[in-house]
Amino acid sequence: MLGRLDNLPGGGLSTQARSCPGTLSGGSGGLTVWDVDGDKGNEVLFTSRNEGRLVCLGSDLELRWVFPPMDQPRLGAPFVKVSLVDVDNDGVFELSLALGQKLYVLRGRGDLVWVWDGPALGSIYGAPQAYDVDDDGYVEFFLTDGSGRLYRISHGGETVWSRNLGSSSLAVAQPTICDLDRDGGYELVWATAEGVCCIDAETGADEWVYQASDVVPPIAVADVNGDHEYEVVLWKKGLGKVVCLSFYGAELWSWEH
Repeated sequence: MLGRLDNLPGGGLSTQARSCPGTLSGGSGGLTVWDVDGDKGNEVLFTSRNEGRLVCLGSDLELRWVFPPMDQPRLGAPFVKVSLVDVDNDGVFELSLALGQKLYVLRGRGDLVWVWDGPALGSIYGAPQAYDVDDDGYVEFFLTDGSGRLYRISHGGETVWSRNLGSSSLAVAQPTICDLDRDGGYELVWATAEGVCCIDAETGADEWVYQASDVVPPIAVADVNGDHEYEVVLWKKGLGKVVCLSFYGAELWSWEH
């Protein structure tokens, strides 16, 4: 064992966290609670406020590992969210997280699988999304950075494509991956400074844009109307308005408060 959690800068953690498997998000960071190393006990993953490192805590409150190790420089901003992704399609989850301008994939015991260094032109906010959008059996990662650029990254950490979303489209939330129009192909939908964008996940080609200011990410995708079609729901902060869009980007209704 590496020691107790209270030996690490940033303080301790309540034992109540152990009884709630799943993920808890808080702002741009959060906790992830899961059995990441297959020992039949849940681990708690979080980032240290002072050290800017990923910390893995065992169910016995013993420190399992930190990434990067304490004898290596810290990485990027300290507030990140860890995602559980089966990157190599072997039935075992890996850990993915964005720190600063890089995307890291780790095994459950903290060793590095690969790092993508883009290079991203701005910091990455939130947890990059992963899904197998081309049905090849392996997930692809999708992420946006603070410069307004979108990237598709292979399961091996290579850039498949990237595109500029426009200098004013500063994304502060990662895209939602879904078959929005139920045609068998996947779309990426997300909120930007200019509204809501939808593009083809396979090619990166534009599908539609809903232009609006003061949209607060993230957006929600669900069958709101019960018509067996997906709708996109967003909130416009300046007007205090909830807006519902069709799967092709047309406004269906809005509600002000």
